[in-house]
Amino acid sequence: LRFLLRIQPRARLLVVGTVRTEELDAGHPLQELRLELQRRGASSDIELGPMAPAEIGELAAAVAGHELAATTVAQLQSEAEGSPLFAVEIMRAYADGESLLTRPRQTGVVLDASNLPPKVQAVIQARLAQLSQPARELVAMAAIVGRQFTYDLLAEISEFGDDELVTRLDELWRRRIVRAQGVDAYDFSHDRIRDTAYLAVSPMVRRRLHEKTAHGLEAIHAQHLDEVSGRVAEHYAAAGRAADAARYFLRAGDFATAQFARNEALRYYNRALELNPSMDRNDCWRAHLGRLAIYEATGNAEAQGQQLRLLDELVSYWSRDGLSGTKLAHHQATIHIHRQTFAAQRGEQDASETHGRCAVEAATLASDHVLEAQAYLAWGDAVWRTSDFKAALARFETALEKAEAANAPALKAEALELLSQTGMFSGASHAQMMAQMRSALINYDAAGDLLGRCRILNKLGYVTVAQGMDDYEESMAHYQAALALCRQIGRKYLESTILRNIGILFCCTGRYAQAFTSLRQSLTVAKRGEHEFHRTVAINYLGYVHYQSGNLNAAAKAQLTALRSLRTQENHHFVIKTLTNLGQIYHAREENRRALDTLREARRLSAELGERRQESYAATAMGHLLLQQANVNEAADAYRFALAQHDKLEQANRALEPSAGLADVALQQGDLAVAQSQVETILEHLQTHRLDLTDEALRVYMTCRRVMVAAGDPRAERLLQQAVEQLRTRAASLETDAQREHFWSSPLHREVAQSARINPTM
Repeated sequence: LRFLLRIQPRARLLVVGTVRTEELDAGHPLQELRLELQRRGASSDIELGPMAPAEIGELAAAVAGHELAATTVAQLQSEAEGSPLFAVEIMRAYADGESLLTRPRQTGVVLDASNLPPKVQAVIQARLAQLSQPARELVAMAAIVGRQFTYDLLAEISEFGDDELVTRLDELWRRRIVRAQGVDAYDFSHDRIRDTAYLAVSPMVRRRLHEKTAHGLEAIHAQHLDEVSGRVAEHYAAAGRAADAARYFLRAGDFATAQFARNEALRYYNRALELNPSMDRNDCWRAHLGRLAIYEATGNAEAQGQQLRLLDELVSYWSRDGLSGTKLAHHQATIHIHRQTFAAQRGEQDASETHGRCAVEAATLASDHVLEAQAYLAWGDAVWRTSDFKAALARFETALEKAEAANAPALKAEALELLSQTGMFSGASHAQMMAQMRSALINYDAAGDLLGRCRILNKLGYVTVAQGMDDYEESMAHYQAALALCRQIGRKYLESTILRNIGILFCCTGRYAQAFTSLRQSLTVAKRGEHEFHRTVAINYLGYVHYQSGNLNAAAKAQLTALRSLRTQENHHFVIKTLTNLGQIYHAREENRRALDTLREARRLSAELGERRQESYAATAMGHLLLQQANVNEAADAYRFALAQHDKLEQANRALEPSAGLADVALQQGDLAVAQSQVETILEHLQTHRLDLTDEALRVYMTCRRVMVAAGDPRAERLLQQAVEQLRTRAASLETDAQREHFWSSPLHREVAQSARINPTM
């Protein structure tokens, strides 16, 4: 090549070549030639990155001889990670392409050779063979750990000194075997590299390294083992330590449940039972109760019923095997508590109350104040569902007494929360509800429970925002205190939660740059901790901020991404929230049929779950859409429902939007006097209350203005100016011209600008 390129330097000659630079040593002749040509300006380097999904699809179709289903292409992209060689060889190994969807997926830390096409394995083996012997040893250890690993963990399980470890990691990085992720974390540059390195380790050595990895994780994460318990369990299982693995799978199940990662939790509980079927009664009971809690949370009624029957059979078997007295009563009370939940979900009110009462009777026999508190909470829930709030309050108060007698701070906090919740529906003041939450906070402090304190501080901040109160300074103070404490105790999932709540507070006050920053931080924390639920909710919140800032396409994309994940997780509460957000977005994009269907689904799910707060938001959004379509009567019904719910919840500011909607209904029906009366009530409220800097508040201003214009009221101009000032404040927080263009192109924002005859860009 050197001769060819030198012999006639002015010749019209193009030489194209490919090279893996990571496979060239510094002294390789090609390196010298590349540098020489670069000095002469006679060469250009083009970095070939991973192929895009669409390109992988085209390549795969060419190999298969026909178009492939989108699901097949998506899985191929996941397997090949943009490598054309890997994509082609995987397609050849699975000639029809569709078998990619049915072949066993690689899970956990144990791999098998069936997933690797021979040519792919050979290519990677050749790359690994170029490594030094110590580097090959290190890559084997890293492969045992998993796709991602940290310097600290490798240092814990290897026998390399710090200098040697750094040298060998640097070699792996230079050879592009691994990539750096942050300060001390790494991952394999391709999953297939990890697969090949793993399979090169003998079975006996694998078991030893898996055990060392489990020990290493225990040592490094001793202060927060819950967060890595699933990984520890997988490594112990791969090491043949079944009892230890089962113990950690139980712990991982509990932790995953607390993070709302229910599918993952269910897998952990099942693995614990499979690995150690002869575990003691307490652990067995804990695993089965863990599974039941997941079925309850996900609304899987069939599995819930089966699990309850299995628990009945277990208790019956244990009673024949000698279980009796208070221990038997304890198990029976626990089953009644869960059967109360099951009956309530199925709408079997009589059975719900019966099981609640029986739970209290059995818990009393068990002489366990903690269990009695739980039983009274269940019985209170049963009567609460009949709207007998007086009886519910009495039972929750008894639960609180039992929790206090048991000195169970967390249970006392739950009773206080339910008392506060019942107060929302039975006329309790906001001050009373806040006092109950603060009492829960004091209770956590008395127990020295920092995590509980952190949760309550976060909730105290959240309640004010959810209620639509205008004292957001206090909310921010609660959030900031919670965030500082959360970072102190190292609870990443809660940090993600607090950050996203702060993001919504910023959004409600029109500070979009800060809102986006906070939510992206929340998303980053959730991703690092592999907290799928919190990652998904952060995306949902990002979608809401995109909607408020006028970027409707970005909002829809985020909400659809969140919805897919939430449906998989079967988190119905956030599914409803996301559907309501999507309905509003579709309406703004004039996709009215789609918007109406989406909002109806949100209302249907809300009604099924008894989630009146969310149903009121969906009803208000539906009212706007129906009124626009001249379906006045149905719109009025939706507004009245929303208004009634907001009044019950003492959400005075939130009630203004459906109240303004009813004024609009009266205006369209030609009843100007009723419309004016409604508007006067709203204006009187606005004299002493501030509204959020959101589209919801903007609709209140613009609806009231329409009525006042129709009535010839000169105050209409002041309301219009208030709307304009609100929009300009919000727009000023956006950082780019593109963001501001999206903002002013939003239909509602454009309506305000046109009404005021202003140029938004000025």
